[in-house]
Amino acid sequence: MRFTAFLQSASLVLPILGALSLNAQPTITYHPGHDTFVIGQTPGFRVDATGTGTLTYQWMRNGSNIPGANAARYYGPPVKNTDEGASFSVRVTDGSGQSVVSGTAVLNVATSTAHSILPNPDPALARFHVDAIHGNDETGNGSASAPYRSFAKVRPLLTSGDTVLFQDGDYGNIELRYQPFPGWVSLMAAPGASPVIQKLIVDGGGHPNRVVWNGRFNMNYHLRVIGFNIRDGVSIGGANHVRVERCTIRRSLPLNGSVTAIERAGVEIRACRSIVIADCEITESPSGIGARGNDLILRNNHIHHLSHDGISLTGCDQVLVDGNTIHNLDDGASDTNPPAWNRHCDGMHITMESGAYPIDANAGITIRGNTIYHCEAMGIMYQNWSTRLHFNSDFVMENNVFGPAGGYLLHFKDTCLGFIFRNNSFVTIPNDNYQGLYRTLTCSDYRIALPTYASSTGVEIFNNIFRNITGDWVRPQYTTRFDHNLFYQKTSDFETGEDAILSPTNPFLSNTSFSGEIQGSSMAINAGSPSNAAPTDIRGITRDAQPDVGAWEFNSGNTPPSITSPGSRTLEAGTSVTIQIQVTDPDEGQVIQVHATGE
Repeated sequence: MRFTAFLQSASLVLPILGALSLNAQPTITYHPGHDTFVIGQTPGFRVDATGTGTLTYQWMRNGSNIPGANAARYYGPPVKNTDEGASFSVRVTDGSGQSVVSGTAVLNVATSTAHSILPNPDPALARFHVDAIHGNDETGNGSASAPYRSFAKVRPLLTSGDTVLFQDGDYGNIELRYQPFPGWVSLMAAPGASPVIQKLIVDGGGHPNRVVWNGRFNMNYHLRVIGFNIRDGVSIGGANHVRVERCTIRRSLPLNGSVTAIERAGVEIRACRSIVIADCEITESPSGIGARGNDLILRNNHIHHLSHDGISLTGCDQVLVDGNTIHNLDDGASDTNPPAWNRHCDGMHITMESGAYPIDANAGITIRGNTIYHCEAMGIMYQNWSTRLHFNSDFVMENNVFGPAGGYLLHFKDTCLGFIFRNNSFVTIPNDNYQGLYRTLTCSDYRIALPTYASSTGVEIFNNIFRNITGDWVRPQYTTRFDHNLFYQKTSDFETGEDAILSPTNPFLSNTSFSGEIQGSSMAINAGSPSNAAPTDIRGITRDAQPDVGAWEFNSGNTPPSITSPGSRTLEAGTSVTIQIQVTDPDEGQVIQVHATGE
């Protein structure tokens, strides 16, 4: 009887448990989040869920299934204007067939990007003034005649459109955390002043439901920092719309000797969107700029005397690296028996994030008009190896000048889906050496590797000046286009491809500088292909209908400009006169008119 009673009891309980299991739905722990993307960027959304058995996913756009979108993370095609307002959700189904639909994420298309042109702030219109030496937080009112002493006094008062002028003095750390503005706010050095910041921190926090390296939704700081001496670096995380301009940036010691020390950067950009670092000097730091983000512009910076990489890009999308000069990098460590903290020194290091998500590739990267030389390791180091789930894509490299390095000038020994390499120059400097932070090094490596692999697509290599290339690290048979390249001291083991130009003499005006400017007798003049050539040269000068090979259009450097004089006139004292002088550059065909008015 006891056994029968037990069975009767069990017969009552088991069906109830079965019903509970069948009716349970998956639980969504992270819903897809709204996000803003720039045109051309790869958008991504994420869902996290738990449930019975193996979960399956079906993403929907505006309520309709997206074919093939069946993972917890969805990556869409490059964003277009017409994507504005599109909604994305996902149906999660567990192993028992029970489903739940996530909340909806809205895709916004950015109207303001890093490329948006902003006027220079007018110091005369500054709303607030601070003076770390003569100001007073108690009696001051922030005016030019009664400035505050600290930025902490000003920070809670800031509103869109404000400009804050800083006089000389040390302002310690300047931090803005979770304080975005609808319109631009400018912190800038007063005319003639050189104010000091120990560390600049702009923090928007983490982004747990993000897939790509965007800043947090609606964390649009609209912040410009102009003209400071920053002694221990810039940290920008989880933020959008930040610009650091005309600053000198260093990091505190030590610069090597440990992993913690050498993995820092003068400018650290983490999970951000629409960031500009322009016209800065970055020196005496481990790395110059370390970036994980999207819609970035790194322009006209002088990056030198570092103990690690000049610029590092990790999993970035839509980035312009333009007009930077990067040189004299040395970690001070032996490569024969390197210490555990050793990280080498590359002019640029382009790599994948260590995670396993496809968006961790680099996409839409333009490297234009840079001069890179005197690097202890590589001029540019490029890697795809860490995930193999997705490949770097859509690179354009044009008008760059590469000088000597301790390793490969270019080390692109990996796949790329879309790679245009045009109008670049490789300069040879015999018996070259340089002084780094720690020692004198010799640069004698002129090897080049480009992503010419069977797995690469759309590789075009044309209108470049090469020195010599050894080995088989450039394979014309795997390119879409390979023509109009000039080879100086070409080696026999390299295929010249179509329309090769062989020069018996050094094509450059100077054999001891890093300008890459060609001389008048160079075989590079008018030898380039006009088909898809770089439209301007390294100085921004428009190329002619038959472009030159390399980074420069021809400028002999020997023909002086002609000057059209206004002639002599005799005037009475106190008479107002305007003088016009016209200067014509015969090499570039440019006419410059200079006006002067006086008594």
